Amino acid sequence: MVELLGSGIRYRIRGTAMGKRFQIACAVAGLALMWPYLQHFFFRVTFFGNISVFDSLIGFGVFLVVVGAVIAVAALKSSAVVRLLARPRVMPAIAGLSLAGSVCIVVTSGSGEGPFFAAFTLLCVVCYAVGFAALFFAWVFELKRLVFRLGLGTAVSIVVVSAALGYAISPTWIADTWFYRLLPVLGIPLSSGCWFVLARRFPFEPGECNPVLQSPSVKRWGLLFVAYFVINMMHALFYCIDQDADFTGDTVLSFAVLFVFMALLLIMALNKRMGQNSLWYLGVGLTVVLFAGLFFAFQFGSSDAVLGMSIVFTIMRCLQIFVFVVLLVVVYQDDLPALPLFGAVFLLTMVFNSVFSYFIAPWWIEAFDIDASASVGAFATVLGFLLIVVLAAFLLFFSSGTNLHAVTYAREPAPSAMDRESACQELARRHGMTQREQDVLYYVSLGYNVKKIGETLFISEHTVHSHAKAVYRKLDVHAKQEVIDLVNGMCR
Repeated sequence: MVELLGSGIRYRIRGTAMGKRFQIACAVAGLALMWPYLQHFFFRVTFFGNISVFDSLIGFGVFLVVVGAVIAVAALKSSAVVRLLARPRVMPAIAGLSLAGSVCIVVTSGSGEGPFFAAFTLLCVVCYAVGFAALFFAWVFELKRLVFRLGLGTAVSIVVVSAALGYAISPTWIADTWFYRLLPVLGIPLSSGCWFVLARRFPFEPGECNPVLQSPSVKRWGLLFVAYFVINMMHALFYCIDQDADFTGDTVLSFAVLFVFMALLLIMALNKRMGQNSLWYLGVGLTVVLFAGLFFAFQFGSSDAVLGMSIVFTIMRCLQIFVFVVLLVVVYQDDLPALPLFGAVFLLTMVFNSVFSYFIAPWWIEAFDIDASASVGAFATVLGFLLIVVLAAFLLFFSSGTNLHAVTYAREPAPSAMDRESACQELARRHGMTQREQDVLYYVSLGYNVKKIGETLFISEHTVHSHAKAVYRKLDVHAKQEVIDLVNGMCR
């Protein structure tokens, strides 16, 4: 009786609007607790400063090595990692070990010494690192599942709102408070709890974790991903030159300046899509120059350049969130494995940023006898300008392609009549399909079976199955007849 009642409740949650709100609430809460680890670079100062048995940098270095190892495993064995995390007791056990390790580090700060205590502390650091990496990849894959359950626009909104909340609950100006010091200890288990509740309500299904990492989208974004990596290394050097800059405060004005800049760029990009190409390049160029000049004015006009440096860190955080959104859209459009892509482009970049900032740059500055204090202003100006250019490139490329339409597409059929091929092209554009998925959509709408589609397109039946599965997910349908009816409706 209890089992029947429980299954009935789960069925009602899955099938109602309450179920959707429940998923969104769990995802926003869990991700909001995870984002501070990313926004504050794993709480290097706040958390690892509690280590006293040896230099805290050693503990941080061990943390980065373990996270890098988990990234490598997740990239090579993506499906196995997902299946492991999907087991009911694995994630709670990992979160429990992470909580125990972080609590031991905080509680025993300054109270022990000797090789045994040092080894125990290193073990606690390893538990903390594995807990964070497992949490990150668990949420990444859950976000991919939310995209197909709730829609890409909803998933993107969850990412942006949770990132904003994550920063709101951990601003740098409360760095000396007990809450800020408690956040790295409790964040992982609490966020894992939200993920666990969501995963239990909507369990993993067989075949969800078997896509192949081969996509034109990754190649198209490759240059910008490289630019993101380079700008992260420059940001790491800047933070090393002035490690107190992160605590100068991210003012409301810096956020307002960035918001207006991003809004103008999006308007320019959308104008190009509407056919106003003649003034597009001029408008974008003037916008970038205007805000770059405004940044220079802030940087040199203030006695301590606080506002200019705040803009640097504000842009960096916004760029970090936007790259996360871009990766989510790329994963959705081509049904890619989320773990390798997010691990290699996003998390590994943060690991290299931390390694460069705390281990390589200090040695480099000391070896070449660089006057760091005299270089802060000039370096912040160059970095701020380059950040504006990179953020502009990401925004324009995102909004000028099919990516923005994939986030905000309308589900209603077009009012005008069109032929079948045009109808399939329009559906593919709205739903962010690849060219091969569009071809498969066309032949599915004709009623072809898998074997005939494979013979027509000269591809294997397995490949047809993979593309058809992606088409069904993006159209939110479950049968061939639904695809045929949808395309016929577009044609009418």
